[in-house]
Parts: sequence; structure tokens; C-alpha cells
Amino acid sequence: MTAEYQFYIRDAAGLQIAELDVYDRIELIPRFNDVGGWKIDTRYDALIPDLDWKGGIIAVRDGVKIFSGNLQPKIGQLKSRWGKGGHFITASGPGDLAFLGNRLALSDPAGAPYTGQEFDTQTDKTETLLKYYVDYNAGPNAQNFMQVTGLTIEADAAAGTTISGNARFDNLLEFCQSLALAEDDLGFRIIDLEFQVYTPSDKTATIVFSEELGNLEEYTYTQKAPKLNYGIAGANDAEGAARTTSEFGNSASITKYGIAVGFINSRDDGVSELNQKITEKLAQQASKEQLKFVGIELEDMQLYDDYWLGDKVTVVVDNEKKEAIIRELRIVIDGDGETVTPVIGTPDAKLEPIEAMFSRDREINERIVTMETV
Repeated sequence: MTAEYQFYIRDAAGLQIAELDVYDRIELIPRFNDVGGWKIDTRYDALIPDLDWKGGIIAVRDGVKIFSGNLQPKIGQLKSRWGKGGHFITASGPGDLAFLGNRLALSDPAGAPYTGQEFDTQTDKTETLLKYYVDYNAGPNAQNFMQVTGLTIEADAAAGTTISGNARFDNLLEFCQSLALAEDDLGFRIIDLEFQVYTPSDKTATIVFSEELGNLEEYTYTQKAPKLNYGIAGANDAEGAARTTSEFGNSASITKYGIAVGFINSRDDGVSELNQKITEKLAQQASKEQLKFVGIELEDMQLYDDYWLGDKVTVVVDNEKKEAIIRELRIVIDGDGETVTPVIGTPDAKLEPIEAMFSRDREINERIVTMETV
């Protein structure tokens, strides 16, 4: 089954203004709860002047918006080339979650001089907290200079368990990532300037890739030992021996790898909040697994219709079943059609640093974009 794509250009106000229907190659990397990226190679006049520095792109696959990106600071780049062969341009930039990476979760959404409260402390369902902090630090309820033009927040369905958030000038994207980790990887994304929260599906029983089934072309599997699997957290309520503490570890990880102990300084006071911080840190510092594979679509295992970013699937690796979340998809659309490479594994599993994706200009073989890791 061949997927049909449409690509659109949006302006600084977030409005769709033109369709990009002429291109040599487009590469998209949507990432689960993280900044993805995009790159377009095309004729100069097919993209310019419609795409400007405060604009972006929208990718539609079989009638569904699957990705949107921008030319925001730190990453966005336009490179034009002119010669006997014609006038061409390569445009590249981050996915729309980069907007959150360029903002802070303030201690007081009301703004300076930030003396009204030490922390912006909220306790609610995970989805509700994610949408609150994005709304008040990047969305319609943020201070004017913090607002992302055109950003909206989808209606709240209050998914997840009850957790707490304590914001004090934290990177907004990292703060949202920590909240999602506390909920065992609840998903969040920005698609065409709408912030969305969703619950991925466990499809390990129905979506299985293996050599035996004939739907696994190749794979590369990497494992790394944990940096921490036993956490001791200290509260912010006192000093020295009077501090409230809590501690526990991941017994399965300790049995397999041995113990790696770490101390966690927390802004929180209560034991339940300390336990939440330990849970987050254990997830962040756990053993790392990355599985890059090329799958072959079967009639009942179609990309997007049957599985997508954030879903948990099964891949048979080294004669062993691996169940993990799809963390990243590399989608290439060119004259040969669509090529998709999924990456599954632990939260930091990525095909490669995003700046390497943007360096694939084979004519000059140089790095053209760098990005701060978030």
C-alpha cells in the first residue's frame, strides 16, 4: 500500500498559506515526547518566498496530519544553491515541540518580579498538569512575550494518575517530559500548533516484527548498563539529619546489572513527592536499549492505521522478544516513495542526534545544523 502525502507551508501567524507539491526529497523525524526534525530539498521557487523564518511546515499522510515543524531559533536553516543546474534550496528545522524547549516553566505565571510565590505548584491528573503548564508558559494564558503565536490547547480529558508539579524556571519541555515519565510515558505532542496529550496503545500482542513472519528486513540492537538503579531522595524541608528522605530501587535492574546508587536533591517536602522524583530519576537513568529496524508492511500491519509513534510493539531480536515503545520514526519521501525506519527502546532511544540528520548534504559532506540536546 502506497501512502499519499501532502505538504503545506504555514506563515508566522500559523495559517496554512501554500501547498508544496514540488520537491526532490523530504525527511521527517517525529519523536515521542521529544523534539523531532524535518528537511526539504526542492527548487528555490517552490518554497520561497512562502516559507519565512517565523513560518513552518505541515505534513499530511493519507489525509491525517502527522507532523509539523518550524524554522525557529537555534536549529532552523535555509541554504540556497545556484549554478548551471538551476536554483535549489535545502530547508531544515525542528518539530513544533521545540517551542517548549525555548521557554521556561516559571515559578509564577503572573511574571516579574516573581515574588508572589517560590514555585508554581500544582497537583492534578497528569494530562491536566501538562496542559496547564504549557498553557500558562507558552499558550494563550502565558505572558505575551512567552506565547507561541497560534498555539492552542486541546480539550482536557484528565487522563493519567494524580501527580504533583513544582515549577521554578525549569526548561518547559524537560519539565513536561518529567511529568510524563511519572505517568509511565503518557504521550504529548504539538501538531499544527495544537498541544495534545494522548495515551499510546499496548500492541505487543498484535504488532510483531520478526524474520519468521517475513516483516523484518534488518535491525541493529544496542544495550547500555544503567547509570542509576537505586535512588535516595532528600526533601527541601530541613537541613542535615532533619531532612525527610525516601529511597528505593529497581530490583530487576539491580539483579541483572548490580547496584548503582545516586542521591536526588528535591525541591519537594512530602514522601509521596520524593517517591515521584525517584521514579522519574530511575526511568531517566535506567539501562538503555535502542533497537533500529526496518519493517515490511503487511496487510494487517500498516503504519499509522495499526501502529504509530508511542505505541508499544514486539520485535524478535537475537532470538528474543523485545517489547518496547516506538520512540522515533524516520520517514523519507522521495522519487522511490516512502521509506520508514522505526526506533524502539528506552526514553532516550534515537536513531542519531538530530543535527546529523540535517548534515546529509552529500555534495559538501559537512554538518549544517547543530542542536542543543533537550
